[in-house]
Amino acid sequence: MPFNPDGTWKPEEDSVAKNMTGLLGVGSPYLTQAKQRGLAAANSRGLMNSSMGVQAGESAAIQAALPIAQQDASQTAAKNLSFQDFGQQQHISTQKFDQDTKLADQGYKHQAGLLDIGYQHNAALKKQDAADTMSLEQFKVGADTALKEKALAAEQNKTTLQSVATFEKNYADSYNAIMANTNLDAPTRQQQINDISNIRAKDIQIANLFSGVQMTW
Repeated sequence: MPFNPDGTWKPEEDSVAKNMTGLLGVGSPYLTQAKQRGLAAANSRGLMNSSMGVQAGESAAIQAALPIAQQDASQTAAKNLSFQDFGQQQHISTQKFDQDTKLADQGYKHQAGLLDIGYQHNAALKKQDAADTMSLEQFKVGADTALKEKALAAEQNKTTLQSVATFEKNYADSYNAIMANTNLDAPTRQQQINDISNIRAKDIQIANLFSGVQMTW
């Protein structure tokens, strides 16, 4: 898989020229077959043993390879864009989660400070040890509960992010397998790509139902 060591997407080559080079390279079965078809057509016009016959075979190979190279380049470019968008959205989601967590921590500490001041003031005025002890225990229980709920929410969000990463890996693996299958014609290949895209979207939708983080990309 074309990922950088830090886990970000490493864009694949999506130029038409490179795809044409691969299709028309020396020893390419595709080039050989295309030339044979072109030479057969030239032979039917009496050009088999002439340079025009050879040129006709090469021209037929290039003309037939161009739409294939263009389609492959377009699909690769779309995949690059999809993974780049995913990486950006994931980065934004992570930043937002960290910021929200930081703000929640600050708010909790501020509220805890106010409660502590109120507790000390009431203790000094009332001098009721029993009431003071009960208030302190209640505060501890509330603080402990808040921390546990926060930790649980963070774990749920982490699990969701991991699930989405797994969905994207499965999609990328399936996509690469489809693109590597030379037995597929263009409509069938596109249909299979649409199918795995729909599966990925449904998986992410289900993950959103069980998490407080809304994943959209």
